[in-house]
Amino acid sequence: LLQGPSLTLTPNSSIPLNVKEEFNDRGWSGSGTWGEGKNAFRIRGPRLYLQANVLSADDFSRGGGSLRPPTAPNDDALVLDTVPPGRYWLRLSTSRGYVASATMGSTDLLKQPLVIGSGASGPIDITLRDDGAELEGTIGSLGEQNASSSAGGIRAWVYCVPLPESSGQFQQLGSGDDGKFNLQMMAPGDYRILAFSKPQLRLPYRDAEAMKAYESKG
Repeated sequence: LLQGPSLTLTPNSSIPLNVKEEFNDRGWSGSGTWGEGKNAFRIRGPRLYLQANVLSADDFSRGGGSLRPPTAPNDDALVLDTVPPGRYWLRLSTSRGYVASATMGSTDLLKQPLVIGSGASGPIDITLRDDGAELEGTIGSLGEQNASSSAGGIRAWVYCVPLPESSGQFQQLGSGDDGKFNLQMMAPGDYRILAFSKPQLRLPYRDAEAMKAYESKG
């Protein structure tokens, strides 16, 4: 007879996303296809243009959950599937408009971690708008070592970091060989704009204390 410490297993969570579209442009009617062959389904609405996943807030090397694929024709439900208990940052990307808000109950998931415990989790409420701002600019000299474009035709990496308490959202983009960059749909807010000759994979943009080191650089 073997004896040892007990191990408690907790199920992963599935989290539905409720998307509210507050678009001025009501003439959009895009559609697409998910999958191949007999398992190909037509998709419409937010399922077509909104991407969502979660990343661990405590372990950069560990992912979380992503959107569940459609399970049948006309399945337009957005569900983050198989999310283990833990603390996560919600990551949203849309090719239509911008994400104006994302909340679970009273938690602002654009600024605070998503906490998943054992048992069922409530839905995430997301609002999308298309009254965003446009941003354009030009990067000056970055030194001779970066005088020409790097791989992918990007000369510099530009990061738009919202200031504390701002309604803005973190954005990253690249400039062309002429140093020009632009963003067509940007969440309104107050930002610090930073430019680097190399991509910043661990820029602590959610940590106001850590970002103080960049106050004189953007």
